[in-house]
Amino acid sequence: MEIDDFTLAMVAKLYYVDKIKQKEISNMFNTNAMVISRMIKEAEDKGIVQIQIRTPDRINLDMSKRLKEKYNLKDCVVLENSQDFSGDDLVAKFLAKYVMGILPENGILGVSWGNTISKFADHLSYQNREDCTVLELTGGFYARNGEMKTPTGIIIKICQKIRAEHCILNAPYYVQSLEAKKELKQDENNMNLIQMAKKANVNIISVSAFSEDSTTYKSGVITDEDYQELTGLDAVGDIAGVFINSDGNEINWSKHDLYMGIPISILKKADNLICVAAGKEKSGIIKLTVDQDYFNILVIDELLAGELL
Repeated sequence: MEIDDFTLAMVAKLYYVDKIKQKEISNMFNTNAMVISRMIKEAEDKGIVQIQIRTPDRINLDMSKRLKEKYNLKDCVVLENSQDFSGDDLVAKFLAKYVMGILPENGILGVSWGNTISKFADHLSYQNREDCTVLELTGGFYARNGEMKTPTGIIIKICQKIRAEHCILNAPYYVQSLEAKKELKQDENNMNLIQMAKKANVNIISVSAFSEDSTTYKSGVITDEDYQELTGLDAVGDIAGVFINSDGNEINWSKHDLYMGIPISILKKADNLICVAAGKEKSGIIKLTVDQDYFNILVIDELLAGELL
């Protein structure tokens, strides 16, 4: 049998349009199913077959594929920007459906905090996931802007929406001393949370570019003195509470060892470690962290994707 582009197109039509099984097609062409399978793959590679997927959310499939391949990610989703919604809202709305789709029965969901993750909680639909547990991945703090974007506030909101069990980290974002940290790590609730974190199915983290407009600074997590110290140490941003410099390395600053959040080394144990971000200003911190394998799934908007490509 001569395999030219016309034959490839006919085989592809029978398979994709007419919904005929490969075995039946092989009988029509006097060959075997393995040959037909290779022909279908060749038709795809040559662009004879062009698959289009229409989703409720406007996803840029080309950008998603290119970024996934470029950074060797498990998955990447790029949401098309819209005049009607901010980038944060677009990715948060998609993430609310995406996470519930991949969270298994009796699953463990770890959640960090930030503006986009707070909106993720807002966009969750009411559902019953009583079999699941939601973990707070960072310590708590009092937000000086008075908004319910604190780690604890986000966890409570998520559990109210999906009726899941919650496990709150019984500790502040930063402790006063290493002795206090040692004591808090021995707290029964915290010990249980750390053990559950090692078994998490999905973890959601966010990133912040280092500036006075960052959520970390505006919320009061870091003080003016902290900001000045980190500026002097070449801080470019933070991911999951860890500040990094322009080389992509963690910054060993005065509060580095006083951070009470779940360490990155434990967060990485999850099969699905999702980083969510939007906006061009996040490109620098994303480029640095994606190469350090801080996450394996990326959900972002087109504006940010364009900078990464």
